[in-house]
Amino acid sequence: MAHDADRPGAVGRLSRAVRALELDGLETNRDLVQAVLDDDAFRRGDVDIHYLDGRPDLRDAQVPDEVRHRHATAAAFGLLAARAGRSLVPVPAAGWRNVGRALHADELRDGVGTIEVRAPSPDTPAQVLLDGDWRDAGRAAGPVVVDATAAAEPASTLTSSPDAGTALVVDLVAADGLRRRYRVRLSPHRAEVNGPEGQSSFALRSEDDPVEAGGVAGECRAPLPGAIGKVLVAVGDAVTEGDGLVVLEAMKMEHTLRADGAGAVTAVHCAPGQQVDVNDLLVTLEPA
Repeated sequence: MAHDADRPGAVGRLSRAVRALELDGLETNRDLVQAVLDDDAFRRGDVDIHYLDGRPDLRDAQVPDEVRHRHATAAAFGLLAARAGRSLVPVPAAGWRNVGRALHADELRDGVGTIEVRAPSPDTPAQVLLDGDWRDAGRAAGPVVVDATAAAEPASTLTSSPDAGTALVVDLVAADGLRRRYRVRLSPHRAEVNGPEGQSSFALRSEDDPVEAGGVAGECRAPLPGAIGKVLVAVGDAVTEGDGLVVLEAMKMEHTLRADGAGAVTAVHCAPGQQVDVNDLLVTLEPA
């Protein structure tokens, strides 16, 4: 809720508040709400009960591609810092090759598609693969540091836990010349990016991921507490990216948890009616 002297002022306050929310790991209607708050007709009050019926642009709203690319760039610098923190030698990226297209790259997949991004070093621009060409997408404005609100360790160290992941702050000067601050939360196969333009949630696949590590298709975990409503797969089933694995009942809603990649189900760790907590392992898969 927000209030101000007039409707446009109150809507503007609420829009900024929604954009600043950090909602990691769970699919929400945030993009729809943001699009409505930014719509001129809504700001004027020119709406009725049929408002959304004729506005598929609002119902299907998503983060613009240029914002997705900036979020992927921030994630790339976060991954670069995390790898450097784990390395025993001062080589920032795990894929250390330095000849042209062989530079280390990551595949970041969201609900829209796949973004290939690479950050060769903290002092050079990160690049995004667009239409077959690597294009400069932005540079880090200063060092990437641990989010002081999420970790008690000094800013010069990187910490990680299976639950919270590694929380980092990335100041990015993007290709448009503007400087923005992003909070990047890394877990083994995901990157959640929050910033002034909204949020992106990416499934990770790195050039350096060995097949046996499971890639992004290796497991399905509960994003929030709830009860298992349905188990949609059994051991031995083959799945493709986007196939439903488990229906989780939480917050008076059903959430279908889907496969992040193609593979075969090797174990099911839950049953209908079972109560689960955040990050509980529900299904294990062997990537195709």
